[in-house]
Amino acid sequence: MELMQGRRLADCPHSRYTANHRGRGEARIGQEQAEMAREDQIDEQLYETLDHTADIAVRVRGDTLPQLFENAAYALFDTLVELDGVAEAREEIIQVDGADLAELMVTWLNELLFLWESQLLLFKRFEVTELTDTRLTARAWGELFDEAHHALLTEIKAATYHQLRVEKVGTRWSAQLIFDI
Repeated sequence: MELMQGRRLADCPHSRYTANHRGRGEARIGQEQAEMAREDQIDEQLYETLDHTADIAVRVRGDTLPQLFENAAYALFDTLVELDGVAEAREEIIQVDGADLAELMVTWLNELLFLWESQLLLFKRFEVTELTDTRLTARAWGELFDEAHHALLTEIKAATYHQLRVEKVGTRWSAQLIFDI
């Protein structure tokens, strides 16, 4: 799968982290160093969009498991709507259960989509306050959709189990998700 786009931590207004920006002079350094610099740049991203034939595939990263779930929610809404236009005017408490971390991830994202579809709630910032292998409680900030104010980007029907992975890679967490569009 090929990297197409993503957001760096420094680009995200809700991020508690800062990114270490790298220069674009990769052509001047050796092939191995260029690949290492590219991997470092990818590691700074909350998520990256992967090439997929029919749906939208994303790889999400987090330094901690709660951050992984927060970043997955951010990736979902960043794909759905232009987040620059969403205010943090309303707070919702969300609790979901799942049999394991993978099911918990899909249930979490689909619950957020349900709130979007049923109440027209757009979210921009997320904070996981409780997380076990089978339960997640989080706070989400956003506002009601306003057609005159918000730019919708992509209709997402659901987060799916297809090619789903939630795993610890080294010291960080990673998830691969596919959004049905």
